[in-house]
Amino acid sequence: MNIDNLTSAVDKVAVKGFIRRDLKNWFIDDYIKRTLLDMCRKYREELFNRVSIYFTNGKDGSEKGYYIPAFEIAFGEAQKYEVNDRGWLDKPLHLFKEEEIKYLFVDNADRFDNIPGFKAEDGGSGIASLFRSDSFLIKYEDGCFDMRSKRFQKTQGWASEVYVIPCCVLSKDEFSQGIESGRFAYVEEAESRSKQYNDIIRTLQEYRKFIEIRDYDSEHIKEMLDYCAKRAKACREMNPELFSQGKLDEEFNKWIAETPKLNEIQTEIVLNAVLMADTYRCGLAPKERICLEESGEGHWELFDSMEGSEMVTLNGKYATRNPKIDVCDTGIVGIDFGTKSTVVSLKDENNKTRLLRVGTTSYNTQLKEEDVENPTMLEFIDVEKFLEQYKSDETAGRPFTSEEDIRVAYPAKKDLAEAESKELSTFLTDIKQWCGDATGNRLPIIRDKRGYSKPLPAFKDCNSETDIDPLEIYAYYLGLMINNVYNKIFLKYSMSFPTTYEKSIRDRIIQSFQKGIRRSMPNSIVLDDEVMAKFEVKPQCSEPAAYAVCAMKEYQFKPKAGEKIFYSVFDFGGGTTDMIFGIWRAADKRNRKESRVSWVIEQFKDEGDRYLGGENLLELMAYTIFVENTLHCGQEKNFPFIKPADGELYSGLERLTVDSPAARRNMMQLMMKLRPFWEGIDGYEDEEPETDYEEPFDADSNHKKRILKGYKLRSDISLDFLKNGYINIELEDDKGETIPNKLYIDSVENDVFIDLIEVLENRIQRGINTYFNALKSALADSRSKDVQKIYLLLAGNASKSPVLKRLLDKSIQEFEASYGTPLDIEILPPLGTPEFFERMGQTVNESLDRPTGKTGVAYGLVDRNVHVYEETSASDEAKFKFYIGLNYDDKLEVKIDRGVEYRKWVPLMIPADDDLELYYTSLPDAQSGDFDISRTKRKNCPVKDRDEDKDFYIRAINPDTIEYGIGEICEDGAFDEKTIKVIGEIQFAL
Repeated sequence: MNIDNLTSAVDKVAVKGFIRRDLKNWFIDDYIKRTLLDMCRKYREELFNRVSIYFTNGKDGSEKGYYIPAFEIAFGEAQKYEVNDRGWLDKPLHLFKEEEIKYLFVDNADRFDNIPGFKAEDGGSGIASLFRSDSFLIKYEDGCFDMRSKRFQKTQGWASEVYVIPCCVLSKDEFSQGIESGRFAYVEEAESRSKQYNDIIRTLQEYRKFIEIRDYDSEHIKEMLDYCAKRAKACREMNPELFSQGKLDEEFNKWIAETPKLNEIQTEIVLNAVLMADTYRCGLAPKERICLEESGEGHWELFDSMEGSEMVTLNGKYATRNPKIDVCDTGIVGIDFGTKSTVVSLKDENNKTRLLRVGTTSYNTQLKEEDVENPTMLEFIDVEKFLEQYKSDETAGRPFTSEEDIRVAYPAKKDLAEAESKELSTFLTDIKQWCGDATGNRLPIIRDKRGYSKPLPAFKDCNSETDIDPLEIYAYYLGLMINNVYNKIFLKYSMSFPTTYEKSIRDRIIQSFQKGIRRSMPNSIVLDDEVMAKFEVKPQCSEPAAYAVCAMKEYQFKPKAGEKIFYSVFDFGGGTTDMIFGIWRAADKRNRKESRVSWVIEQFKDEGDRYLGGENLLELMAYTIFVENTLHCGQEKNFPFIKPADGELYSGLERLTVDSPAARRNMMQLMMKLRPFWEGIDGYEDEEPETDYEEPFDADSNHKKRILKGYKLRSDISLDFLKNGYINIELEDDKGETIPNKLYIDSVENDVFIDLIEVLENRIQRGINTYFNALKSALADSRSKDVQKIYLLLAGNASKSPVLKRLLDKSIQEFEASYGTPLDIEILPPLGTPEFFERMGQTVNESLDRPTGKTGVAYGLVDRNVHVYEETSASDEAKFKFYIGLNYDDKLEVKIDRGVEYRKWVPLMIPADDDLELYYTSLPDAQSGDFDISRTKRKNCPVKDRDEDKDFYIRAINPDTIEYGIGEICEDGAFDEKTIKVIGEIQFAL
């Protein structure tokens, strides 16, 4: 790569561009906190002590406070250093004398001419920006003025909200009377202090001259300033002799003499801001200072800062680094966007594949499992502030957003674990479920901790120009973890998708990731058309296909030419379960598509259970508990909760099973309580566990034995409901009140036993049944002729569940016994498990250099030595989503299933003499032939021109829509499509 001026040493840096409007504020804030506070801390401390009186409540001494007679105010001891460092006494009443202010901001005005926000003219009034961001003014009633919210905060006692310094009016007479009566007591003698008010009074007198508070013309502030001016004048007239500073002046003058020149301080602030830029954005650990030295490798952030026009002179020369030198246009990044967490892999220019650290902010520690998994969640703190920076047109790349406004992944997960009930709605943990919901049934409301609230549209309708797109924001943060100074800048990205996602949804996901990742790149790269012409984010293959690519190689299947190995994948993830069936064989070099690869996957059948996943099972258990407790435990309060997509709707609970913020909070809280139960099951007894327990049982019965039903829980997990039979939880009722509550699982008194294991087993078994129904169809394909051995690959974090393993073992035995010819189905455990290494005859290797059942998809995405033929390719429309048919003896008679060919008419064999009623479901076990009609939904298809001498026909035209028509009577399955007239179109939704 031929690049001119890859690195250069600079002695100036642009304020506009690098220190943009957002970073400028940080720069100024940093300047104050790191420089002025350090310079003047001791001075302010001593001055504060000289103008205040330390006292207690005079009774037990438990409440200590400070009294400042000059202002006739008092505040609590706990606030002293708050006041001293960043409160009202520090900034509006900054305690700088006139000559001090002139030294810092007037006499040295030329040093600030090139820094936005600093104007030395008119007595240095422009330094208002230094004090405006988090300053507070006193109102002479109980409380103080909050400069952020522009309103007065009321306080009680010594307590206060964060950043608010409470103070109360206390006249000198009242204070003196309090001392005399014993209500107050001096902690130490303060006679000398009472004569030292003038330091602060003289500052107040000059307050308006040196600090102009723009944009705050509140009458309260005007009154306050007038009040302070009057107090200053009165105290100066009373104590004209107290202008002498004595020893304190000598000490301060010594500091002035030893203070570094302001351009040196300024240089430190700028360089620190360069190193800390990504720390501010996403918490990434800063690089060492040595990288900025003239002989160092330089820094992207310093290079991008040179694009502006307002320059700051640095003290010395420092190294920039052109991001273009770090562009890797041969690397391929694989993104496995997961329901619970996302994994990112990289095939580098040396053809080596590794996982990228996207779950950690430090690159100096040994790689751990959580370092390569990025929890798929967001926490909203200040949405409007984030969007202001993210959508700013000041930069094309790497806007100066802050993780203090929106957090992602582990910081968000940590906050979620510690959050109070009322804060749960500020977290979005179901990003992928929202994306995958084409029906628009799952529409979360974005709420932040500042009061912002906005409902999201369906993902396919979300416009990031006018709406907030959580997926784009998540992709942006993920991009920051991929493209940073510890890695390189990557241009090629491959993604996987569940087999059940429609093409429109897949395209929207790609679009969101393109926008987010592009925004995470350095500004100079985004503006480089030559480089960005190579940038692409594309769909590679389905998630189970990517896993098969990786797993078949890890299991070392190396078929010879002409040999075929029949495989299947059961990808049991967090939100969906995907299944594929196909053949693994050696590449045919005579085929141009296969000439560059060694191995080939021919996938000829895919299936999926859209609502079977670890998170869905938690929802289902929580829903069952809510239902049973609401119906049978006589709760006096009504607690709303969410019905899972495939959950049964119970009569009488329609008003409570709503998608509301309270319902989401309640559901989320209970899922958090149940998560250790589901994820903690790590085995079952060798013998068949007891299923029948003697009834009734007494209060000392073994709840754990009854609830676990023979399964074993990890030794490090202890759950209260396994001891006492109920869950203690705070729930929000339908009136918005949060109330402590008990949800019973095993209770004699309430006649309740909720069989959680049965809930899990029944739902997982339905997914297993779907797998075997699809397997029957796959075995009927001509390409699987004479198959006698099938390898079943387990993938996804949930596939490690002993519940799944136990049910699969039993179902395999039944299927093999019922199949007409000899058939051997062998389960291949998830990669990276002890069972995997045992089968391979290898020592257990917990190194993250080897793929696992979770990370295998990411590895497979970047493997370019295998060609994949999929039944539904990444560029094809997804298969039809529903099973549609008629009611036959209260069972669903399926006429159209998920494998139907689009735009192909299917005869219903019923006369068109009335409106058409169709029954539908998305549940895969509808194929069983014994699917109860009560588990379906019904659609009425109106017919205007009825004709009993004609038949009804239907055909699928996209994943959720059919057309219906009437035509000539179908006899023995034969009909003429030309006679069919379309009379209507119906869209299906759950």
